[in-house]
Amino acid sequence: MTGVPKLVNIVHQCIFCERSLSTPQKLRHHLSSHGCDVPSKVGVGRRINNSSFIYVGTSEPQDLIQKHFGCPFCNIHYEALASLHIHFTTCHPEILARTEIQQPTQDAKLE
Repeated sequence: MTGVPKLVNIVHQCIFCERSLSTPQKLRHHLSSHGCDVPSKVGVGRRINNSSFIYVGTSEPQDLIQKHFGCPFCNIHYEALASLHIHFTTCHPEILARTEIQQPTQDAKLE
């Protein structure tokens, strides 16, 4: 038994500059400006409510809703932007292939 599903609002935020965009399509377009090799078509549909998550818009009362960072290439989402960056590097490395930045901005270290 999983318990009560969490109310989640999916946000679309850049893993490089932390800019927020209104849709996953706009985030994919924005990522291309950072040198990401963004595919022209992505076969991902809408996220569907399930036993773990109920997806809500921002018009709901915010104190009950968790903000999650959604992957614009699949239906995965995370509570932390850094976790989304790790997801990109492990599950979508071909998208990051042309980028020079391989770490989130707050974790970048000079060598």
